Amino acid sequence: MTTSPLPLGASSWRADTHIIAVIGIAHGTSHFFQLALPALFPALKQDLQLTYAELGMAMTCFYVVSGVFQALSGFVVDRLGAVRVLLFGLLCLAVGAGVASLAQGQAGLYLGAALIGLGNSVFHPADFSLLNARVSLSRLGHAFSTHALSGNLGYIAAPLTMLALSHSLGWRVALQVAMAIAIAVALFVFLQRQILDGGHHAQQKANHQPLHLQALLTRPIIACFFFFLFATFAVMGLQNFLPTLLQSAYALTPVQATSMLTTLLLGGATGMLLGGFAANRAQHHERIAAGGMIAAALIAGLLAAHLIPTPGLLPVLFLLGLVAGITNPSRDMLVRKAAPPGASGRVYGMVYAGLDTGAATGPAVLGWLLDQQSPHWAFLCVAIAFSLNVVLAGFARQSTMPVTR
Repeated sequence: MTTSPLPLGASSWRADTHIIAVIGIAHGTSHFFQLALPALFPALKQDLQLTYAELGMAMTCFYVVSGVFQALSGFVVDRLGAVRVLLFGLLCLAVGAGVASLAQGQAGLYLGAALIGLGNSVFHPADFSLLNARVSLSRLGHAFSTHALSGNLGYIAAPLTMLALSHSLGWRVALQVAMAIAIAVALFVFLQRQILDGGHHAQQKANHQPLHLQALLTRPIIACFFFFLFATFAVMGLQNFLPTLLQSAYALTPVQATSMLTTLLLGGATGMLLGGFAANRAQHHERIAAGGMIAAALIAGLLAAHLIPTPGLLPVLFLLGLVAGITNPSRDMLVRKAAPPGASGRVYGMVYAGLDTGAATGPAVLGWLLDQQSPHWAFLCVAIAFSLNVVLAGFARQSTMPVTR
């Protein structure tokens, strides 16, 4: 088990809320940058004379760098401290946006995307290391749900902000404004460093011990990695292509299909909030994770079989987002339980590399199936991914010792 968070009553509600808010702002910034470049693709295509395939390669650079270095950054978090690594990540986001704003072609754009990916790689191991160490266990489920929700808010803010800036000031200025945002958040986190750390880094150094790779490749940790991979494969695939899937399978108009995606995202945000309450009260987090995945798999299977009538799509997609979102805080609690003492950063880095892998593969697979005019097979792939996670949730259960309060 990872280093225990503060015991019940050891930290005030105000202190916990402060820490959760600061980390949430940083995490929201990282998600903002995940969609900052895609929001500018139409302008970049026209100005830099690039194809959509060439633009898509920029995001491939982003996710490859983020995935590789996310696994490695966990080791750095455990060695140097989460706050330092978090500041490094924010500054990388700023530098990457600045480089991309000066791009004259593919090379500059890809370099900027890679630097943004490097910055993005540090957030999950750094964030969860701090939340686990600095937030009282009685509020840890809420901390995880707020963390997930702040990422979704970053997703929502990015297209709106970047498109508005691009239309009024140009895409280069839009990226320079994004650079300024990352610098401002880095300064904010730097000013809060004493509150965030609270002696945690000194305790980390005392607890840090080199671990053989096999000590990190336990059954629960491997199961958590693949749980994140398949969940993100399904969710990111739907987020990227749900409107197109619904237009193809249900003959919806573009406006109707886009409203369905908004409904799915709202359901996910609601589920994340409710999932925090569920995770705080649960002793067996694998049951919440498995239950949510069973419900999500059944809904995706009904969509694949075209058994949902068109008028029922809106509530059904809200429910799909809800049940998938509820699992998020509990899955993070499973990772916390699986981490050996003093290895929280390394484990979260390794496990969350599965998220990047799923984000890179899900849209590619579903996009290929759409090219083959097979939307029902795309929904079936989503259902299979959710179904596999039902089994993986059981394997992720840490059976050595219960969570103590």
